[in-house]
Amino acid sequence: MPELDFAGLRDELEQQLRPPAFAEIRSRRRRRTRWIAVGTALMLVLVLAGAASANTYLRPVRSPVTGPGPSASPVSLGPGVAAVAVSPSGTMFLASSSCLFGCARPDDRFGDVVWRSTDSGSTWTRLASPQDSYAGTLLAVSDTQLWLVDDVTISAASDGGHNWQSLSLGGDSTASAYAATTGGSVWLVQNGAVAMSQRGANVDLPQAQPPGRADSHGIAVFGEDSAAVLTGHSPATWFVTNDRGAHWAPMADPCHDTLYPGSPYSTMTAAPDGSRWVVCAGAPAAGQQGKQLVTSTDGGRTWQSRGPLEPAGYATRVVPISATVAWRSGPGGEIYRTTDAVHWTPVANTGARPGEVADMFAARDADTAVYLRDTGVYVTHDGGLHWTAHRFPSG
Repeated sequence: MPELDFAGLRDELEQQLRPPAFAEIRSRRRRRTRWIAVGTALMLVLVLAGAASANTYLRPVRSPVTGPGPSASPVSLGPGVAAVAVSPSGTMFLASSSCLFGCARPDDRFGDVVWRSTDSGSTWTRLASPQDSYAGTLLAVSDTQLWLVDDVTISAASDGGHNWQSLSLGGDSTASAYAATTGGSVWLVQNGAVAMSQRGANVDLPQAQPPGRADSHGIAVFGEDSAAVLTGHSPATWFVTNDRGAHWAPMADPCHDTLYPGSPYSTMTAAPDGSRWVVCAGAPAAGQQGKQLVTSTDGGRTWQSRGPLEPAGYATRVVPISATVAWRSGPGGEIYRTTDAVHWTPVANTGARPGEVADMFAARDADTAVYLRDTGVYVTHDGGLHWTAHRFPSG
């Protein structure tokens, strides 16, 4: 598998996107860490006062849902959960936020430690630690090609996680980063720049960037050559490319006939069969968020309303398996599953806490999924009817 030529991309970025200096990147990280801490403290105060407000990255204090849940009592081991991913083969990868050095001083350094399990979470092997990454999105394109993306750093490994290379895309945006994959391709949005990697090769900037890219809210990938990026406000617009970013064009709003047209809080994902799922969502507030689901089986030319979703919580992230089967999760901790794209069954809850910004749920297929809690790793092989609890890796 070819090495990732991050050095070449850095040179290109200097010309096209005016990347910030390294000191500025680190300064932004320190500011971001401080604001996360301040925001978490403020969120707790508001919850206690009974007047909490939340966005998609601040999670309310909630108790796990009753009903279907873990089939074994977990043992709390303490490492901070960060993100989880499942490769097409079923190999699981976990990123846990741990103290890398210091650990008792004001300048403690925390980062992500990546682990691998080939036996559904029973045992874990520690891999190398990506540099300067924190609470990002973890992608397992294959057993060897891994990505960890946060708001500042992109880390990639082409050898199963033994060696990582890091890069920060340039630009003048402080918006959240997004990453999505299909087949062997990865599309990235970070710091207002869109980039891609085709089957583990170099990270490349497309020939053009979508309008409004400095204000990006999400990305959907339809194929190796095709993706859409949600940008702007009032209204937010999906811009789509079908030629690897050489050209971008606005697409008709899938949420036009819902209560939430042009919303920057909407999400879009595509199933392996090409069907597209869009959660049209309003602004989140105080544990509530209006949501409606629409789907398309003809490449987005027409959309079918699947009705409103539950108002409680922020479950807008869909992992579609087919045109009718999907999982859904969100920052509030809820995990749902559907087999007809209309009726959703709550199958688990991650017990998310205020301030957590990571992806704690991943699904391989209609039956196999995994989620993280601060008490352990939970795995199902029967569509969420039963969950087996495993200890967090340590050492």
